Amino acid sequence: MTALAGRKSLVKVCTTSGGSFVNVKGIKQITFSRDGALIDVSEFGDDWKRSLRGILDATFDLQGNYEPSDTTGQGVLETAFMAGTDVFIQYLPDGTAGWQMQATITKFSADSGVDKEVSLQVSGNQTGGITII
Repeated sequence: MTALAGRKSLVKVCTTSGGSFVNVKGIKQITFSRDGALIDVSEFGDDWKRSLRGILDATFDLQGNYEPSDTTGQGVLETAFMAGTDVFIQYLPDGTAGWQMQATITKFSADSGVDKEVSLQVSGNQTGGITII
């Protein structure tokens, strides 16, 4: 198995389906999670819980340096958060291949302290399917 260097990862954003994706600057970490809801179908008399996989869901959390000059990356995410509009996100672990989804931005926050950089946290939830790219 070949391991990937996280430093090659890219996060890109686009405002329209089929549009051009732009790198989101300053990102140091991403958590991309896909889950399937479980539906309990257990009955009286069952000794063990029985389940079916239900609807799928995906979320992402970005962390990094806040870069207010990144108007086409971080700025697009903040604008989408404030307006309640969806964006298209690509997460490319090796810089070229990965996943794409339409998403709603659910959190956009900045944090700072005397002894550290101004950091950024952005979270989102998919609003449709995931495409493997």
